[in-house]
Amino acid sequence: MPRLAEGAEVVPVEEILRRPRDVLRLLVTARSCRCHIVDYPFTVLASRDGVRVRITVGIGSIVCSGGCGVGGWLLEEPAWCYGRRIGDCKCLYHGSGEGAAMLEALGVHVEVVGSLGELLDSAARGARGVALLPGSKSLEVSVGGGVCGRLRSMNPLHPVGVFGKADGHVCVERLAEPVGPAARGLTPLLGIGRKTVAWLFRGMGEAVLYGFEPSEAPSPLGVAALVGALYTCGVED
Repeated sequence: MPRLAEGAEVVPVEEILRRPRDVLRLLVTARSCRCHIVDYPFTVLASRDGVRVRITVGIGSIVCSGGCGVGGWLLEEPAWCYGRRIGDCKCLYHGSGEGAAMLEALGVHVEVVGSLGELLDSAARGARGVALLPGSKSLEVSVGGGVCGRLRSMNPLHPVGVFGKADGHVCVERLAEPVGPAARGLTPLLGIGRKTVAWLFRGMGEAVLYGFEPSEAPSPLGVAALVGALYTCGVED
């Protein structure tokens, strides 16, 4: 639970949901700063454009040390932050090479594993990992056709789940799902209509699984995947 100094920068999750395309720039900037993804709301006095007001910093918000240039609000007082530090961290990864390169570009040092089962076994023993299922060749993954519908939060207490509050109709051309033993013990995080597209596995460690490729997904969904991956791989300090 890090302590934020006066002057720290806050981008509330509400702004991320309204302008998801801006988040990639923010996440690239965050790589060179000390930033956290919030996983428990807190209230703090902040200012913007000369206006001082007490704001609630919700789950999925991004907070960075002062001078990072991520924009948003400036803290007018120190505060305790509940969340994980992102960037410059290590994580297991299963999926396409493109997905691994994307995570590396955001400061995550990935160790590629050959199957979804191996990733989940490692997470059960304490590791953290990310799986992009459409790029998997594992027998534990079934790749099907696309799906369209409204985003639906299946766990609003997780930074991925909050993206179910985003407005609009989204489509993905390919949807992959875990099957067999790999599907056991997974908690749904995010859906499109009635279909689950993101899952959480928790053991001694944890892993987040996506049934779509972030690079092929519309902006709210792609951003949800990036934020969730960085949070999963992040450091609790």
